[in-house]
Amino acid sequence: MGTIASDSSAIGRASGKQMALSFDAPTRRRSVRFVWQMQLIAMLLAALWLRVDEFDRLPGLNGDEAWYGVQALSLLAGEPFESRTPTGNVLNPFYFVPLVAVHAMYSASIAALRSVALVSGLLAIAVNWLLCRRVFGEGVASATSLALAVLPINVAYSRFGWDTSQTLLFSVPVVYGALLAVKEASRAGRWMAVSWVCLVAAIVVHPTNVFLLPMPLVASTIAVAQPLSRLWRWLRQYPLATVGACGLLLCVAIVAVWMARGWLDSAPGRVFNIGEIARFASAYVRLLSGVTAYQYIPGSLLPDGQAYDTSSLIVLLFDGLVAVLVAVASWGWCYALRQGAQAMDMTLLAGWALIAVGFYLVAGPGAIAPHFERYGLCLIVPAVVVVSRGIAIRLTHTASTARALWTLTALGWLSLVGFQVFYLSVFEASGGRSHRAFRVAEGDPKQMALRQIASIAEESEVTIVTTEWWTYWPLRYLACGETIRVVLANEPDASLTDATGGGSTSIWYVEFVDAPNYPAAREQLLSAEGDWRETLIRDARGRPILALFSQHRRHS
Repeated sequence: MGTIASDSSAIGRASGKQMALSFDAPTRRRSVRFVWQMQLIAMLLAALWLRVDEFDRLPGLNGDEAWYGVQALSLLAGEPFESRTPTGNVLNPFYFVPLVAVHAMYSASIAALRSVALVSGLLAIAVNWLLCRRVFGEGVASATSLALAVLPINVAYSRFGWDTSQTLLFSVPVVYGALLAVKEASRAGRWMAVSWVCLVAAIVVHPTNVFLLPMPLVASTIAVAQPLSRLWRWLRQYPLATVGACGLLLCVAIVAVWMARGWLDSAPGRVFNIGEIARFASAYVRLLSGVTAYQYIPGSLLPDGQAYDTSSLIVLLFDGLVAVLVAVASWGWCYALRQGAQAMDMTLLAGWALIAVGFYLVAGPGAIAPHFERYGLCLIVPAVVVVSRGIAIRLTHTASTARALWTLTALGWLSLVGFQVFYLSVFEASGGRSHRAFRVAEGDPKQMALRQIASIAEESEVTIVTTEWWTYWPLRYLACGETIRVVLANEPDASLTDATGGGSTSIWYVEFVDAPNYPAAREQLLSAEGDWRETLIRDARGRPILALFSQHRRHS
């Protein structure tokens, strides 16, 4: 039996074949194709709109975003800045340099902070189209590009000013560079260089992207298979050289295992743990379906004040839809393997499998659970390509291609509608129910607090004291260019006023109402001398989000 064609425009060609069977009139076929193309363009525009609609307000500005903004402004001001993130990672230059350029042209704002992530997410879709079309043809390129455009996790991370938001952009060339190295043997060296260089860049973006390593590694193994076989035949003629080569490989393996010993501690216990495997599979599905992003950022798909409602019908519906797509893709891959899939398809399948297994063994299911899913963003592109390729193979050999394509399109629209309902609308209606850093009111609470402070305080000097990362960095970033000093205190105790400095005439203490320090601070300040006054910023339901305590002094 023959192999599955590697340069398949599977979806596009199969669609045209089916339409030819279903419509006798050429004019009608052209009309249907035109409608098909227009709705695909409409879907892309809708995905773009969901990325930019009030992305300067939803979700609320968090400390990680603002930290990067402060470093950019410090560099522009000629002041010292941090070269490593608070977690010890190297400052992502691919994110930081454009961020500095944006702030050189525009003043500090939430939109400026998130612009680099927005552009990076859109570039990822464009780069995917160009490279995937070269690998698999326009059919699979259209499918993967649309999938990357509508996946809720990708839309959500295009609205965040996080360095990890660039994982998608750098994952794409790692995957396709490896596949092109196998497909285009005459240019294997060039494409392998692209894949390896982009892998290094992806690791600089975030260290967890090292899990993409199997993709170029598998491709490199296939690319050098023949030279290695010749080398092995030569070594067999010289026993001492063979022993030396094997000893060298053994030493390299021992060093690698020793360096990764901390990561590998938990791996043996997961190998045969069926419960952990099921948890990981479920978390992987929810990462793709959007459930993880919805639970983490706006706090939807879970009841107020309770644990995650993983048994809800909506969550099960999302799980089921992704499971159906995976099942169809698996059907296609089974057919391809039975017919003798080409090296490029085997590279893709083996690379994705090793990435998933490696992530599971080292990081485990908790690393892609809500609140931690940024560590697993490297899993998205390989999964999307594998599923799209498998579905394309299946559609090539089905008699109902047009119906299947319209079904896939409907799922794409369902994903976009789901983002509007379970993400944007939740913020508008409730202000958010997840982490306090993401909650919003009519605007971003920290930005509203700063504007309120600036409008009330008549004195020339203002000092704001806070105790949390989630309030300190946003306030410090947004206060750049203002005559406002922002102080990070260990706790709101009697030294609060001392931390402000003797020259200040307007002292403010700002804290989230659900922060650990808030209850004690409120009781202390309202009972202390000095006439402290409390002002609350509330969400759309009237629930307090942020508390502002003020004390005004006049010094002679």
